[in-house]
Amino acid sequence: MHKADQFIANLDRIIDTMGDVLIRLSRIMLMLGFMTGTVAVLSSQFQLASIPGFNLAWSIGQAIAIDGLFFGVWMEYHRVPWQHGKRSLKCWYFFIGSLLGIVAALVNNVLSYQELNRISSVSLAMVRLGISEAGFSYTRSTLVVLVAILIVTLPRARVEQTETVAVSPVTTLVPLPETEVIEERETKPLPTLKGYREQVKELLLQEPSITAIQIAERLSIGESTAKRHCADVRKELRIADTQSDTLVRDTDTLVSVG
Repeated sequence: MHKADQFIANLDRIIDTMGDVLIRLSRIMLMLGFMTGTVAVLSSQFQLASIPGFNLAWSIGQAIAIDGLFFGVWMEYHRVPWQHGKRSLKCWYFFIGSLLGIVAALVNNVLSYQELNRISSVSLAMVRLGISEAGFSYTRSTLVVLVAILIVTLPRARVEQTETVAVSPVTTLVPLPETEVIEERETKPLPTLKGYREQVKELLLQEPSITAIQIAERLSIGESTAKRHCADVRKELRIADTQSDTLVRDTDTLVSVG
């Protein structure tokens, strides 16, 4: 971010919080101003109002309380959104700001006329404007008291407190594709072609009437494989039987000739 933009952003944040600060500060200043005025009236024998330092301090306090409150109220009025639940608060700000605007208009009207016409005192400027000093005092005092009541009873906007939670880096676990768990079984090595043939031969020698389907079930092999081996083995056994018979006949012939 550019330095100028960062400065403006920081300034905006200060202005956004300034309204709330001025409203809270004005409550204190109004309270001190009322208490000081009461002390000055009740202790008239000390003539505090005629002391320049006291008059200056009281004026500064009133300026901060009233003028500062004027700007603070309108800042908050601008900041509060016009939505359900906050409309009454926005109307409250508008009413207080309007009363403060009347007070500011009265004071600035007199001071502006005094400066433009180079009048030496405020009272003389009020006389030329046709404003009664008693009427001006009553009007301003009444408005200030009314504003003080309103600002003290001003409903505060609820501040949503958010807990700051230290966020630790989260490791995202990527699920692995599900794999079928294959149970380890004791598997015997598949017999070779010669092994199947020998097993079929053994079964045929033990049970000559056994069928190829039965052989396939016992050896857990395909029926076509069992039929092929069964046919080959039976053919082999027939040849062996023929050769055996021939050998027996030849032996008998030799024996008879001898």
